Amino acid sequence: CTIANSSRHGIQMQYANPEIIGNRFLGNGNRDSHYDIYADSTSAPLIRGNDFGPGREQQLYAARIPAAAVGQLQDNSFHPTKCLSILGGTISASDRWRNQGIATYHVQGDIIIAGAGTPVLTLDPGLKLLFAFGKGLRVGSETMPGALVADGQIGRAHV
Repeated sequence: CTIANSSRHGIQMQYANPEIIGNRFLGNGNRDSHYDIYADSTSAPLIRGNDFGPGREQQLYAARIPAAAVGQLQDNSFHPTKCLSILGGTISASDRWRNQGIATYHVQGDIIIAGAGTPVLTLDPGLKLLFAFGKGLRVGSETMPGALVADGQIGRAHV
């Protein structure tokens, strides 16, 4: 399926968990606040095997998704000018953020890795996380443990 030339977002979701698999996105929206895929903070889409082509004018982002859904972003290809917009939130289950060759993950809010089962967030080598002013990454909380594996050396195994 090709999803192209939408005036705003290619796909927009609220309170939804769709599977978006094997599509081509091209030229959706024309502003930096427009996305090929726009998810609210309650959505958890599976985004796999898609091709995110160039945007129009000022469209920078392939997708806007919650931090807890980033691990469901798998095996996609991105135009070199595309970035991801990541909403803040709590990661309460172990997850892995894969390097898919995308330029930057723009993180818009605080990310907290914490939960009863000591969730581990693994970041693949080569990822670039750019946090909005005053936002950051917190491992564990006052009442719940968490863990982070961020080995920036390409070729090293994550355990």
